[in-house]
Amino acid sequence: MKKSKVWAFALLTFIFQTLLYSNNILKDDFITYKASVLIDDISNESKDKLGINIYTISSNEMLKPRSNLFEYLKSYENNISKPYVVVLFIPRSKRVGVIASSPELAKMYNSNEVKSAMIGVVASMDKNSLEDKYNIALVQGVSELADQIAKFKNIKMEKTIPNDTKEIISIFQYIVYAGTLVVLWIFLVQPFIRRRKSGES
Repeated sequence: MKKSKVWAFALLTFIFQTLLYSNNILKDDFITYKASVLIDDISNESKDKLGINIYTISSNEMLKPRSNLFEYLKSYENNISKPYVVVLFIPRSKRVGVIASSPELAKMYNSNEVKSAMIGVVASMDKNSLEDKYNIALVQGVSELADQIAKFKNIKMEKTIPNDTKEIISIFQYIVYAGTLVVLWIFLVQPFIRRRKSGES
């Protein structure tokens, strides 16, 4: 009898947690199972530790040009709870968005950095398929968002993933800048110096 009560309690707990957290991903057009588990883990920890609901929308839709993502999000209003931040990734329409439920919440993170974390993954030159990049980008974006809010609240997260993309992009930018300086030196500065020396002589 006691064992059956324990099993019943465990089952009810599992069902409650599933119902509580299964709606973190509002739309799933290409998220793999592995990515969904990571996103759910980060979103669940955000809800528990930060008191913030993080939702994700991954869509293959082709939106109209200049579509308003705030208007687009209204169709999901019945499935989200405040306070929230929604990460939207609609690659076919080349749209990435991070929308908070209030201006106060939006001040807890840098939306450009969150979007850059996602775009950097998709733009990276590696052997990953485009679908894999989309999944990695979403996980990275949700992780970056949660980390920034946690930093604002001075809370340590355990489920988030280090964003190596920023370091990689920074290194790449330095390489590009250095290459540009070399090219400018070869094609502009050196010829100018030679002409000046020839004129003096």
